[in-house]
Amino acid sequence: MWPDSELGRGFGKNPPNSCPHLQSALRNSRREDRVARLIEKTAWFALLAALAAGCRTTSEPIVTREYGCPPVLHATLGTMHNVSVSGEFWFGSIPAEPDLDLAERRGIKTVIDISGPGDAPEYDVAAACKALGLRFVAIDLECRDCLDDGLVDRVLEELRTAHGEPLLLFCANGSRAAMVFAIHRCIEDGVAIEQALTEARRAGMKPGDSENFVKRQVERLTKSGVVRAVRASAPYPAHLVPRG
Repeated sequence: MWPDSELGRGFGKNPPNSCPHLQSALRNSRREDRVARLIEKTAWFALLAALAAGCRTTSEPIVTREYGCPPVLHATLGTMHNVSVSGEFWFGSIPAEPDLDLAERRGIKTVIDISGPGDAPEYDVAAACKALGLRFVAIDLECRDCLDDGLVDRVLEELRTAHGEPLLLFCANGSRAAMVFAIHRCIEDGVAIEQALTEARRAGMKPGDSENFVKRQVERLTKSGVVRAVRASAPYPAHLVPRG
């Protein structure tokens, strides 16, 4: 309240706080003061954080986190069947020619054909890949069930030398591609054999002989010391999962 002596000096009987315009000005002034104090506190916290970071010694290790291998997800790629994707690796049935164009537009760089004799499509896959600028690798099988140790090693080497670039692996119906990818999951990604088999069955691998083949190959490659180091078990972040 204003002193009685001030009443009547320009304000009459109404103190300045009763003036709407003056009240609004006072509220704005208080609000500006609060914002200024908040900015000042934020600046101090930022300065303290910078000083704390500067106190790190050069010998202190920098901790990095390696995520686990990406999941195997159902996907679509044009007219192809039994399509799955894991990270940058796509696999499924034989693609139609327009499917290769779609694959190229999705960033796929290499196409690997592990189809058996008699499963070839009605067009020249090698020529179509060349026209699109895709690297084409044909794994020649003498028969549909003639995928031997040497051919498995060759496919795994092709997958390994892709260096994480998008790649498409296909066969007649996607079963053999899923089978080979299960071997890759165990050897390169350190996935447990039962998990890899479950993923492969969901991706279209036929049960029975294919499962036994995967087990024999994983055992062979494990004994030969080919198995890579198992990755960290940290969950693969959802925002890094590729969209089908």
